[in-house]
Amino acid sequence: MEEDAFDVNVPLFREPPEEMESDWYHGFLLGGMIAYGELEVARSYRNAGDAVIAAAINDADLSHEWVYPAFFLYRHAIELYLKLVVQPTSKNHSLPDLIDSFESICKDELGMDVPVWVRQRLDEIVAIDPRSTSFRYSDVLDKNELANRGEWWVEFRHIKWLMNCLFDGFEKAHALRRSH
Repeated sequence: MEEDAFDVNVPLFREPPEEMESDWYHGFLLGGMIAYGELEVARSYRNAGDAVIAAAINDADLSHEWVYPAFFLYRHAIELYLKLVVQPTSKNHSLPDLIDSFESICKDELGMDVPVWVRQRLDEIVAIDPRSTSFRYSDVLDKNELANRGEWWVEFRHIKWLMNCLFDGFEKAHALRRSH
């Protein structure tokens, strides 16, 4: 559909069309019988982070414009995956408690230790974005302890690969916990 064919008076959220086309690339359903579970929502942020990284790699001249969205999406995906496994009683954006609970569940219920590198990378995310605000607002990162200790290089392909290693591990822990 051409951009000039849209009407600003048409609501964003409206009744589904009578005849839905077989190709869903142009829209999506929300509410009613359409329910997105915790795993699907975590995966959606994971996939969105991957898409942002792909855009940054394809647009090297403007890759700096993709940093905040990529980190925000990946950090939120980490939070959602941890909540999926941990199933906390209260919802907040604090990763340290979720990480500690995740480690306890892995050890006590699943009989496996969380690899050291996993805890190290998660602790890095906590250090740069402790309250899920560092990549939501322009002034928060400037006040962050890690950011104030120097400049840091983050390679796009590496963060995508590393995040997907973490996410695959979270999904494995989730599946194992459900099977117990």
